[in-house]
Amino acid sequence: MERIVEELPYASVVDRPFIDAYCARCVERISDDSESFSCDYCSEVKYCKASCQRKDWNDVHAVECAVLRSSQSERKSLSSTTRLALRVIFQLYGPSSSKSYVAFNGSTIEKLETNYDAIRSNTEYNHFLVDIMAIIKSCCHSLSQNEDMCSTKLEAVSKTQISSIVCAVLANAFSIVDELKGESVGLGLYHNHACASDAHVVFDGRRALLMAPVGTSYIQQLTISYVSRMLPTFERQKNISRVHFFVCKCQLCQDDQKEARASACPCSDEKCDGFCPVSSVFISNQYKCVKCGALPKFHHAEVHQFMVNLLGEMERLEKLGLFSQENNSMLFSSLRELRDRYKKFLASCNIGMLLLNEQIASSAARLPPNSITPEELVGIGLSDCDEYIERLGIGYPETTRRLYIACVCVNRAARSSQYPEIFQKAFESSLVSHGETHPLTKEIRKLSSS
Repeated sequence: MERIVEELPYASVVDRPFIDAYCARCVERISDDSESFSCDYCSEVKYCKASCQRKDWNDVHAVECAVLRSSQSERKSLSSTTRLALRVIFQLYGPSSSKSYVAFNGSTIEKLETNYDAIRSNTEYNHFLVDIMAIIKSCCHSLSQNEDMCSTKLEAVSKTQISSIVCAVLANAFSIVDELKGESVGLGLYHNHACASDAHVVFDGRRALLMAPVGTSYIQQLTISYVSRMLPTFERQKNISRVHFFVCKCQLCQDDQKEARASACPCSDEKCDGFCPVSSVFISNQYKCVKCGALPKFHHAEVHQFMVNLLGEMERLEKLGLFSQENNSMLFSSLRELRDRYKKFLASCNIGMLLLNEQIASSAARLPPNSITPEELVGIGLSDCDEYIERLGIGYPETTRRLYIACVCVNRAARSSQYPEIFQKAFESSLVSHGETHPLTKEIRKLSSS
């Protein structure tokens, strides 16, 4: 893979749990030992340097700040999607507005797919649009009281124009990922969308990098994944259809064999450590333990519900803000307790368990020193890496991130010289998925030599 395109977002926001850790302008991580700059008025944004704060204030935050202060007084918390939509609108029609932004491929905000009719027919999204309208109206009133800011442009924007912009944000917003942490830290509005997946997007700060096979040009028909390929098919389909209003029929979504393994449950024989592939389309002889031939413990519908419940519990922990905290022993304990509960229902190769174990490994790598033994840390780090390679292969961002977490665990346990193969696999995967100059690739190389 090579980098064929890179793009800055038209607008971006940092998710609330991360506002103290990432710059609101460039979305670079703010170092704990470096100076940072916060907005004195709203305290809802933080910057890595004064120049980022000045640029953001001039472009959009001067107007956004008033909205954030108003939401604080009303004890309302604006979602990242709401803030992103407002930032786009303020950049287009606010006092310092500019419509001059054109993407690398000639696209503009007006040319983005909106799924307007589908979104307007959705009750949930219509409530969202009503809330945005109310905020814009309130903002125009606040600006009219300020002689330094003219609200004429905002007041002149029609409801249809605002609805179209919000629909474009809903259909095209992309999660900004901290590639070193492997977690989504914000949202950005980008122009380079497709479906799923002969190319992929990785991030360097807020800069989106489109990676494609060597020799590829952007004018070729490329597809990218809207969602993580390490989600169960039902979860990917739900997320895609909810926002983009189509049913994905890519190769991964139609691979029943791979999906059955990803939905596996334990063998009903407690003495057997095998697993039973689970799928609604499998015939009975395919539905048995791959090791001893015994019947599965649970039916497909039951396993599906177990997976939904597990993903829901992990999402609850994320909403509590535990995933964003460093040295969080509580998160580590909570995740291990989840694993102990669900390993009775879901096999170790079940994709829900793989996602859970990845979070356990990530949290273990951030525990205070001597919280667990070096041997335990290495075991947690290396577990399931082969399953990622089995499912996706070397060179996919999801595989690279899992291998990188393993490298961090092994390095923290001071066992790097004993496991050179994991660093080699991680480096090979990162070269393909992120490129030689990406910070993640450099960090893996650094870990392998320390």
